[in-house]
Amino acid sequence: MRRVRLFSRVKLGKVAVSLQVLLLAASGICCKVHGDAPPLLAESTWEIGFEYDYLEYDEHEWGRKLMEEDGPLFGIGAAWTGHPPSGLMLRVATGFVGGELDYDGQTQSGVPLRENNNDFIWRLRGLIGYHYEWPDFVLTPYTGIGYRYWNDDIGGPAGYEREVQYWYTPIGIETAAPLGDEWIWGIRGEYDLFWGGRVKSHFSDVTGALNNPTVDQDDGYGARGAVYVKRRLGDVSLGLEAFIRYWDIDRSDRDAVTLYGMPYAVSWEPKNKTTVTGFQISLLF
Repeated sequence: MRRVRLFSRVKLGKVAVSLQVLLLAASGICCKVHGDAPPLLAESTWEIGFEYDYLEYDEHEWGRKLMEEDGPLFGIGAAWTGHPPSGLMLRVATGFVGGELDYDGQTQSGVPLRENNNDFIWRLRGLIGYHYEWPDFVLTPYTGIGYRYWNDDIGGPAGYEREVQYWYTPIGIETAAPLGDEWIWGIRGEYDLFWGGRVKSHFSDVTGALNNPTVDQDDGYGARGAVYVKRRLGDVSLGLEAFIRYWDIDRSDRDAVTLYGMPYAVSWEPKNKTTVTGFQISLLF
C-alpha cells in the first residue's frame, strides 16, 4: 500500500511540474503577442484587509463521526501581486486568523468532551502564472507552493494543544473583467495538490508523564473558490471577496504514546474534513 501511495504521489508530482513547465513555455510564446499588462491589471498591487472565516472541522472513521469543531475566526490578509511587462503573474500572499472554536468530541480514552478552543491559523502562498488577454477580459492560470499552520488548543482539564501543518501546490485559474466604469469583478477556482502534513499532539499538557507524538499525513487534497469585486477610488481600490476553502485528508500514520517513557498506547489522526467559508474586505494600492 505504501508503494502504491508513493507511486501515485510521484505521478501527481510529475503532473504538477509539467503544468508549471507548460505555463512558463506559454509565457515565452505569448509574450510576443502581449506587451504591456492589460488595463485591468496593475503592474504592482499591494493589498491588506480584514478577514472573517467560519471554520467547520470534523474527524470520522468507519462511517462514525468522532468529533467536530466549529466557530468564527477573525484576522487580516495581505498580498503583493505583480504583472511585469513579460505577461507573468507573481503573487505572495499571507493571512492570519484567530478566535474561539466549539469542540464537541471525546478524549483519547473515549470520554465525551465539550470545550472551547483557542485557535489560530497562519497561511503563506507563493504563486506564478501568466495572463491571457481578450477585449474586456483576462484569464490567468497559475500554480505555486502553499503552507498552512493550524494551532488548535483544546481547553479543559483533558484538553491539549495540536499543531497541524500542510504543504501543497495550488493549481488554479483567475479571471478579471470590467463591471461598469469603475468596477472590476472576477472568480478564482483552485485545486490544491497535497504533498503532506504533520500533526503534533501535546499530550504532556494533560500530564507530564506522557510524550508528544507526531504523525505524518500522506494523502488528501484541497480545493477553493472565490468571487470578488473591486471599486476604483482614485489611487486606491476597495475590494470585497467571498470564498470557500475545503480540505479532505486521509488517516495519518501512527506514533507511539509513552507513559513515563514506557509504551502506553498508539496515536493517529483519523480521516478529517475542513470547510472554511468567509469574506475579506481590503484596500488595494
